[in-house]
Amino acid sequence: MLCILGGLFAGICSIIFGTGGGMIIVPILVKLGLTRREAHANAIVVVSVLSLIGSIIVFMNKFVVLNEIILLGLWCILGSVLGAFVLNKINQVFLRKLFACFSVWAGIRMIRK
Repeated sequence: MLCILGGLFAGICSIIFGTGGGMIIVPILVKLGLTRREAHANAIVVVSVLSLIGSIIVFMNKFVVLNEIILLGLWCILGSVLGAFVLNKINQVFLRKLFACFSVWAGIRMIRK
């Protein structure tokens, strides 16, 4: 039941808020028994699928400004490669705290804007 409700919620949030749902998916996967590292890695796969579907939808609705996202996208690719190397070296406890700090920062930023 947690997979069904969590998956629906993550998918809806992904499209409505423009987030990949990782902040929802990671805690669900941890609750289901995965380690933090496994949860983050598996969330990346789920987020990739959500992002692909969301990208198709927004592209079809003509919300995409290609010249703006090409340069940003290239830097994001580099960042994701670097992040993949770093993820393997981060302590599980530190990763949990870092994720919590990022979640709080993102929430505060959204409230303030």
